[in-house]
Amino acid sequence: MPRGVVVAHRETTFKEIAGLFHLHGVSAVPVVDERHRPVGLVSEADLVRKESASWTRTTQSPAGSTRAGATSRRPSSPKV
Repeated sequence: MPRGVVVAHRETTFKEIAGLFHLHGVSAVPVVDERHRPVGLVSEADLVRKESASWTRTTQSPAGSTRAGATSRRPSSPKV
């Protein structure tokens, strides 16, 4: 039986997208607009980069130096 394509919308949160990955056993989903036209793609790698950037920001001190074990290089945020 054919299965429908799993998609995300611009307002879908990264947490919801991670849930889609888990629920449907996929590693990427297309992002569609309100008319279901594709406008992008979100992959597991995008979620990892976003989490990595979030972790890096939370481990930096106010002066901009990093705590032990943290990297000072900030990965770019995924573009959706």
